[in-house]
Amino acid sequence: MKQRGYNIKSWVLLILLLIFLVPVFASSATIYVPADYPTIQSAINASTDGDEIVVSPGTYVENIHFDGKNIILRSTDPTSPSVVASTIIDGNHTGSVVTFAGTELTSCTLSGFTITNGNTSNYGGGIYGGGWDNHTLATIKNNIITNNSASDDGGGLYRCDGTIQNNTISNNSADCGGGLALCNGTIQNNSISNNSADLGGGLAFSYGTIQNNSISHNSASSGGGLYWCGGTIQNNTISNNSAGQYAGGLYWCGGTIQNNTISNNSAAYGGGLSGCNGTIQNNTITNNSAGRGGGLYGCYGS
Repeated sequence: MKQRGYNIKSWVLLILLLIFLVPVFASSATIYVPADYPTIQSAINASTDGDEIVVSPGTYVENIHFDGKNIILRSTDPTSPSVVASTIIDGNHTGSVVTFAGTELTSCTLSGFTITNGNTSNYGGGIYGGGWDNHTLATIKNNIITNNSASDDGGGLYRCDGTIQNNTISNNSADCGGGLALCNGTIQNNSISNNSADLGGGLAFSYGTIQNNSISHNSASSGGGLYWCGGTIQNNTISNNSAGQYAGGLYWCGGTIQNNTISNNSAAYGGGLSGCNGTIQNNTITNNSAGRGGGLYGCYGS
């Protein structure tokens, strides 16, 4: 009887062990669009955390929602300019092109698409990263985000707090933050150009580290390049931006501004910088123009 009882206990332990180990060893799926599912959204709906969705070149007229899923959504080759240019998510001017729930983690990735024709009467014409309480931490890289608009904030991207890198963000418009607004993660190695807004043609209200970007040919009433960005701003080229009133380059950026090239910007007050009261060090500030303060105007920091 003891031996029999021991065998029953052993079987119970084995069954419990299998129950707990099966999820650990369960493999993630790779889903192909359009081979497995005809649309990107239908593939997202069928996915679970950890899955990868690979999208073939083509134009997908959709407004997609991640719905909080920690998945990888990518084109067939996110490092190929031709593949990125030909793998298009077209919002058809009917809302944000890409919407995150705001609960996604850094393991969630959006990579290798042209994201275009988003239009919203609220926030985030190209990519909407969440509401006031939840901001996505998804990694957004190797995309072209262009020709999107928002009536309020974030023509290109809004409330995306993950890493934003190696993107081309151009020709987007909004009331505040033509390119990006309220994006508080690391913003690096992007080309941010030809965006427009009333406040912050390139970026507005972004408090993470902004580094190694080209920020050029953006326009605004104030803050042609950057408006009220409070994190560290370093190693960027900030050039050929314009503002009708204050700061062609940077306006009211209170963090450390270092090792940047700030050139050929123009405004009525502060061609290069205006109202930047943090530490401004080791920058090259040249060929900027303004009615008052061609280089710097009203900057009272160090």
